[in-house]
Amino acid sequence: MASLKEQVERMCRAFMREDFETLLDTTYPGLVELMGGRETMRAALRATADELRAGPAKIVSYEAGEPGEVKSAGAQLYSLVPTDMKTEHADAFYTVRGFVMGISEDGGKVWTLIDVTMPDEEALKLIVPEIAEVLTLPEPGPPVVEKKP
Repeated sequence: MASLKEQVERMCRAFMREDFETLLDTTYPGLVELMGGRETMRAALRATADELRAGPAKIVSYEAGEPGEVKSAGAQLYSLVPTDMKTEHADAFYTVRGFVMGISEDGGKVWTLIDVTMPDEEALKLIVPEIAEVLTLPEPGPPVVEKKP
C-alpha cells in the first residue's frame, strides 16, 4: 500500500518514462472511463507524449511535493498534492507548479489520481461529483523562470 505522496511520485516517474500502463494504473478509474476506457486513454497519453517530445521544450524533471490536508466528501477522501514540472527551453528553465488530486475510496489505503493543474471543472463534476462540490482548486500561477547564462 503506497502513501498518497508515494503514489504521486510513482505517477511522476511513469510520466517521465512514458510508462503508460503505470499512468493508467494510477489514474482515478472514473477518469479512465470518461476518456473512453484504457485503450482510448492510452492512445491519448501516447499522442500527448509525442507532442511534448516534438515541441520546443524538454521536460527535465517532474516532482511531487507534500500532500495537503486530507478531506472527505461522501465516502471518498481526497487531498491535493503540489507538483513541479521543470522544462528546458533555448534561453531558460521554466518550473510550473501544478496539482494532482488523490482520491481514496477505502479510507486512505489505496489512492488514485487526477491531474487538476488545468482543470475542467465541468468534467471534474462528472468524474467525482461529491468532491467537485466541496473542492476549491488552486489557481495556476506563473512559471518560475531561471535564465541560462
